[in-house]
Amino acid sequence: MNSDLKEMLESVIKGSLQPIEKELLALKKEVTDIKVEQQKTNERLDGIEAKLDATKEQVVKNAEGISLLQAEQQEMKSFVEQIPEIKQAVTETSQDVKTLMTSQAKQDKILERLSVRSIEHEADIAELRKIK
Repeated sequence: MNSDLKEMLESVIKGSLQPIEKELLALKKEVTDIKVEQQKTNERLDGIEAKLDATKEQVVKNAEGISLLQAEQQEMKSFVEQIPEIKQAVTETSQDVKTLMTSQAKQDKILERLSVRSIEHEADIAELRKIK
């Protein structure tokens, strides 16, 4: 009887443990599946972090580029602000050149007249010397 009881107990325990073992195997499979999914998620997160780092680097480069462009724009703005002054200086210089050219033309006419008079005077002097 002891042996029958033992076998019966073993049979009952095996029968009771069998669904638990199946449940345990199912849980182990689920845990394994979760670990696989977690690994995939971690890999995707690593990829996202790498892209985020690259994006951060690009943002820093873009910010530096923008700073350079702003500095160049400010420099151009200061040049543009000087354009009216430069135009005024050019206009004044142009007027001065015209005035100088007019004066030069007048002086050329005066020199021409003086040359003619000088030649006439020399001719008169030469004629007066002949008369003496």
